[in-house]
Amino acid sequence: MFLLIFLVVWFGGHGWIAWSLLRPLRRTSPVRNIGILLLCISLLLVPAVFFTRRWATIDPHYSDFISWFAYIDMGVFLVLLPLLALRDLGWLAQRALYRLQHLFSSRPSTSVCDPVRRNFLANGMNAGLIGLTGGMTVVGYQEARRIAQIKPVIIPVAGLNDDLHDFHIVQLSDIHLGPTIKGDYLQGIVERCNQLEPDLVVITGDLVDGLTAQLQEDVAPLQQLRARHGSWFVTGNHEYYWGAADWVDLLPTLGVQVLVNAHEVIRHR
Repeated sequence: MFLLIFLVVWFGGHGWIAWSLLRPLRRTSPVRNIGILLLCISLLLVPAVFFTRRWATIDPHYSDFISWFAYIDMGVFLVLLPLLALRDLGWLAQRALYRLQHLFSSRPSTSVCDPVRRNFLANGMNAGLIGLTGGMTVVGYQEARRIAQIKPVIIPVAGLNDDLHDFHIVQLSDIHLGPTIKGDYLQGIVERCNQLEPDLVVITGDLVDGLTAQLQEDVAPLQQLRARHGSWFVTGNHEYYWGAADWVDLLPTLGVQVLVNAHEVIRHR
């Protein structure tokens, strides 16, 4: 179901982007032809990379290289589509207000639509949105490549036993190891985690975006985690795209205990 929804949004979104950005351009415009080519590549790139990484045997070096372009492409899409939606909603609201104004006006409208001016304004706004999308994508890329930041959170619990005061839990989530995030990134997270000297480490899903055969070496730093009561893992939705059962079997070999519809009682002190 998720895959079907994704494909509908992906293909439908590309159709909307094409209609919004390319329609005001002249049919003979080289910019329009380049735009059509780029949108066609974008349309096919992400699904092709997903299906080949999931079901085809391909050299991981080539797969990872192409995946970089696919993930950046997806980032551009997820930034540009909402910006276009806001722009188009603004235009619809403006048009509705204009019609309401003249509906209740006793004087007939004398304004004349100038197609040339309208297309010029549309192309100018589209260029601005593309520039804004590029800037936001660059910022997003830089943020995504930074090592995970430590965010201290104090959780007050009424009536908590004195032995559990200052009990330190480190939560790791949404690391998404895959073609663009590798073991060196996880190594940095593990080192920071160990510096905190936690009582417990919990990994709350979306650890991977790949199969065990593709990422077995990249998850190896997890065996270096040190916590008084061990490290624990629960699956997120992304594990189920990449063979969750295999990950459930692999992680305990790295010293990470997996909870599948289960709980564990921890005895502290």
